[in-house]
Amino acid sequence: MYSKAKKIAYDNLETTTSLKVSLPWVTQEFEDTRHLMGKNFWPYGIEANHKELELVMRYTQEQGLSKRRIDIEEIFHPSVLKLQEDEA
Repeated sequence: MYSKAKKIAYDNLETTTSLKVSLPWVTQEFEDTRHLMGKNFWPYGIEANHKELELVMRYTQEQGLSKRRIDIEEIFHPSVLKLQEDEA
């Protein structure tokens, strides 16, 4: 469901014949973002966001929000650790 919704959002951003938003330069911004961050710049799943989640865990400890560095495996149920995004 989420992957299908994201696909619709990406398709809307790609459509240039009638824009869904009235922001100036939205098409150029979308193209620049894809060039910089790749085709799927809103990835879903633990594995796809592992680097970012590790940084969050590091910052959580550094800022005193947790006494120790928490592993990603500790905060997510094992059943979701390997879930991957649908290529909708």
